[in-house]
Amino acid sequence: MSLGAPAFSEEFNLSAEDYVQPSRVILMHSLPRFGHNANFAKLVSSNQEEQVDYVVGILAAAFFILSIFIFWAAAIMSCKCMGRRQIGFLSGRMHLQPDKKGRFRPPLYLWKLRYTFIFLGCAIVGCALMLAMPATKSVINASKSSQKIHREIRGLTD
Repeated sequence: MSLGAPAFSEEFNLSAEDYVQPSRVILMHSLPRFGHNANFAKLVSSNQEEQVDYVVGILAAAFFILSIFIFWAAAIMSCKCMGRRQIGFLSGRMHLQPDKKGRFRPPLYLWKLRYTFIFLGCAIVGCALMLAMPATKSVINASKSSQKIHREIRGLTD
């Protein structure tokens, strides 16, 4: 008896389910590419223009998200600069009650809250950088290996 695949699968009656794309994959695939190619196979194509078109499509989506963030940050900063008297609570400042001497002082717990937010913000940025570094290395390695495979295939066809 041979160890071939057909005899093994017939003996144990094995079958596999069809692949169903998760909803996140479908969502990411349906993101707008602003007229650029969404086919991943074009990234390893021998045509340089098709590779550039795919990468530009990804970068266009990233710049779109970045532009939304920049607009949001500009709106927050303009509200903050306008001040409490012009736009009230949208300036990001709380309404303070005067103390017994008539001075306005922020409560003591506010400093702890501010430092906590600053620390957590820096921690989030640090964690994001630590997560992004191995990903960029793997992208560079994948690019180098695809270029090597492309050269080898070109060498075989020439």
